[in-house]
Amino acid sequence: MGEKAKPEGADSELAEFLVSWKHPDGSISSVGPLPRDRAQSIVEVYGRMYPEQTFWVQPLPDEIQKARPGRVRRAHRLPSSESGH
Repeated sequence: MGEKAKPEGADSELAEFLVSWKHPDGSISSVGPLPRDRAQSIVEVYGRMYPEQTFWVQPLPDEIQKARPGRVRRAHRLPSSESGH
């Protein structure tokens, strides 16, 4: 559960990382995607704030990176004649 090694500067601004943490009960949660530098900063700060929990940075799963999910666009409805427009 670690971070993949990438060349310095490569994709450093892309939101391809998750911040994960383990709760005292053993369950794991994650949040993201985030740029690597932001994810690392969050891990540092939250690690100091919540020393009883373990935090780490990990890359998005390959399946999600390959899918390249984007913004969902919703179809716009045309005004109906009933609305009076």
